[in-house]
Amino acid sequence: MKFFKVAVLLFVLLVLLLPAAGCSGEGAGNDTGAGNGTETAVERNMSHNAAPEVDEAGHVAVAGDAARDKGANAAREQNQQQGDHNEPPVKDAETEPEITEHKKAQAVQLVITRDFGRETLVSKSVFPGEKQTVFDLLQENSQVTTAYGGGFIDSINGLKSSSGGLRGGISDWFYYVNGVFAHLGANDYQPLPGDVIWWDYHQWSSMNVYPAVIGCYPRPFAGGYMGSQKPVVIMSTGESEEMALGLKKSLESRGAVSVSVRDLDEGLLQKRPGPVIVVGQWDELNSLKWLSDFNNARGRNGTSVYFSDNKVHLLDYSGRTVRTIDGSAGVITATGAGTGDSSPLWLIAGTDGDGVRQAVDILLQQPDKISGFYGAAVCGGEVIRLPLL
Repeated sequence: MKFFKVAVLLFVLLVLLLPAAGCSGEGAGNDTGAGNGTETAVERNMSHNAAPEVDEAGHVAVAGDAARDKGANAAREQNQQQGDHNEPPVKDAETEPEITEHKKAQAVQLVITRDFGRETLVSKSVFPGEKQTVFDLLQENSQVTTAYGGGFIDSINGLKSSSGGLRGGISDWFYYVNGVFAHLGANDYQPLPGDVIWWDYHQWSSMNVYPAVIGCYPRPFAGGYMGSQKPVVIMSTGESEEMALGLKKSLESRGAVSVSVRDLDEGLLQKRPGPVIVVGQWDELNSLKWLSDFNNARGRNGTSVYFSDNKVHLLDYSGRTVRTIDGSAGVITATGAGTGDSSPLWLIAGTDGDGVRQAVDILLQQPDKISGFYGAAVCGGEVIRLPLL
C-alpha cells in the first residue's frame, strides 16, 4: 500500500509539471529602418510616380521570410515539448499550398538575386490581386525599407543600397520583366499572368547598363513585355541557317506565336519591329556596319563581350576585360535601346562554327543552364556567367 501511495503521488506531480514544461518558448521578430545618404540620379528616377530615364537604373526590392520561419520553428519546438499529438502540425513557412492548373496560369514568378544572378534569395510563384502592382506584391512577400519619401527602396532583408565609398562601386536594386529592364517604377507596373519579375542587387556603372538579359528565356519571345507579344525575327548567315531553323521550331514549341528566319538585314537591326535574334560566326556578322559599330562600343552596349580576330573578350560590369578566350567559343547576350524596349536584340555568336553550335545547343537542349544569367559565354562545355566579377 505504501508503494502504491508513493506511485500515485509521483504520477500527480508529473501531471502538474508537464504543462509548465510545455510553456517554455521564444518569440521572433525583425526590426527594420530606412537609411539616409546622398541622392543619386538613380534614386531620383525611382519615384513610384515617375519612370527612370533611359540611361539610369531602376530599383525596388524583395526579402525572405526569416521572422516567419523562426516563429514556425519555435511553434514546432513547443508542440514537441508538450507531446500534444492532437494539434495539427505547424506548416513550414516555405511550403506553398497545392495549386490547381487554372491558378498556375495566373501565377507570376518572383525571383530575387544578387551579384548578377549569382545568388538566389527568393524564387516563388505569387498571385496578384486586382490592380496590384509589383510594389504591392513585393511588400506582401518581403520586408522592405524605403528612403526619400518612400520612392526609393533602401534595403531588402538588410541588403542595403551602398555608394561603396572611394574604392567600391555603387550597389543598388534593379528589376526586369520577362528579361526586359522595366521602364516603370514598381508602383506603376501591374504584372500580368505568366510574367517573370526578376530583381537583382549588384554594382553598376553609369557607363554601362543592361537593357535586356537572357535569364528569363524563353521570355520575352513568348509572352512579350507588358502583354505585347511582337513577332520574332531570327537573322542568320548561310552557314548558320540550319541552327536558326532549329531555334525557330524550339521557340514556337515554347509559346512564341510568330517566328520567322531571314538573312542578315541591317535595316531590321536599326528598326526592330519585335525581338530580333542574330545567329552566326562573328567574322561573318562583323561585315554588317551596324554590328561592327555595336561591337566596338564594348562595355557600353550591355552585352559584356567584345570580339577581336579569333578571340572573345569577357568583361566585368564596368566594361573592363577580365578574361580572353582564344579559340572556339560562343556567346548568348542581349541588349536593347534603353529601358522598356519590347524589341530587344539577342546575339548568339561564335568565334567559329563550333562556338555558334555550342551556344545554340544551350537554348535548344539545356536552357535551364542560363536561368538567372545576364549573359553567357560557352567554351568547351563550360557555361560562363556574364558579366564577370
